[in-house]
Amino acid sequence: MNPPPAPLSVKEIYQWIFETSMHVQHIEYFLQRLQVGRDDPQRPHDIIGPGNKFEWSVIQGLASQYLPNGDQRYLAQITASLKHHRQQYHHQQWNLNYASAPEDSLELGAIDAICSMLEDRPYQGGKHTYNEIPLIITKNPRLKFFTLDAMLKEMQKIKQPPLDRLLSLREFPNIGISAEFYDILIARIQQTAAQLKQEHNFDIINYDPYFQRTASSPAILGCSGKYKVIFPSVCSSIGGVAII
Repeated sequence: MNPPPAPLSVKEIYQWIFETSMHVQHIEYFLQRLQVGRDDPQRPHDIIGPGNKFEWSVIQGLASQYLPNGDQRYLAQITASLKHHRQQYHHQQWNLNYASAPEDSLELGAIDAICSMLEDRPYQGGKHTYNEIPLIITKNPRLKFFTLDAMLKEMQKIKQPPLDRLLSLREFPNIGISAEFYDILIARIQQTAAQLKQEHNFDIINYDPYFQRTASSPAILGCSGKYKVIFPSVCSSIGGVAII
């Protein structure tokens, strides 16, 4: 039996969609530079196929971590959604079949794990630094540890992705992934936003906190064509430049 749903608001739903979208760019940035993930049929990462992170059955549990003490109070909901998500190909290889998984799948799983540790995930103990990760990965089985250690070293050699440019779902430029995958990501965000509003009455488009700042906040680019804009109707009403 599934646990009862947590009392989610649009705030937690928005945060999950935004941080998932950021994670997609984060990991794809490294996968493409290290030429890893060629065997994974579900890319861009985490948002394609059964169990993807934009499915409601995944959203409703994992978004609950952002509620007050959510990572503890709603652990059952988080765990249920994680279990559903882990039917994804990359989790099957990394979590269940790692002893016989191909090298490419192990490397993808390692990069995914490292990216997740670098991100602020309450249910994983929050954000970690590159200096903290070597000790954490020692807790893994030997095969996983050696792959994690190798990928950690390779990731540190690369110029790091400018995640700080990802300000909101309305200001979400391509930070260095392929144009094809970026366009798929944008389309999936749009599709998910529409479904959340229609099926669950969560309007993440109008909630977007970056566009609720005062009028004295600086103007941002995004509607002038420099960046892809997910919700162009916002820009059309203000002459092509988003003023906050």
